[in-house]
Amino acid sequence: MKLTHSSINTKVIFTLIFICTIFSSFASPFDNVKWEKSNSDKNVTLYYANGGDCNYYKTEAIVDKSYGYKAKDLMEILLNYKKYQEIFVKTMVFSPVKETDEGTVFYCRIDFSPMKDRDYHILMTVNDLGNTQILEWKPYNDADIMGEQKNCQRVNHVYGRWLLKDLQNGNISVSTEYYNNWKYKNLSLKTVTPFEKNVAFNNMKLFLRYISNTNAK
Repeated sequence: MKLTHSSINTKVIFTLIFICTIFSSFASPFDNVKWEKSNSDKNVTLYYANGGDCNYYKTEAIVDKSYGYKAKDLMEILLNYKKYQEIFVKTMVFSPVKETDEGTVFYCRIDFSPMKDRDYHILMTVNDLGNTQILEWKPYNDADIMGEQKNCQRVNHVYGRWLLKDLQNGNISVSTEYYNNWKYKNLSLKTVTPFEKNVAFNNMKLFLRYISNTNAK
């Protein structure tokens, strides 16, 4: 089949659109963050970046191949919302509300100082890229789902992402990122930063503890 100049141009245009679509689908508020190492222990490394009205946080860890997991196995654990209160013990409510074309909407509530009685809706999406699994969430502000609850402070700026990657040596690289505005009253960002760092750090520790106690083998 002989290709004309116009048909070649059409193919080029569609190829460019396809490429742009792929890259735009992976756009994330975390992609261009300039991280600074903040803290680490033998299992977890914490990173931090100032984001203006609220901060960015990231933790990284390695899950040893001796546990018998693959990235997809860890993703299945994260997608089992009925286990969230068991894994992340300070989560009071983590409940699916509805399905959309993009993913699943959840209603969430946390209740620990200084983030007392905070609730929010998030839209969670999953990208299965083979050796890399991505779980990402962003605010879902549809007022028709649920009005503000009595004795709760509704927050509307809750972003996060889990990245799980199978490494060539059989281990799994695990990272999680957060970018949240919890609407603190009478507390400066400088005051709450150490606490938020500790929450991000401990969330990864809780996840690692859970998977070590539920060894895949």
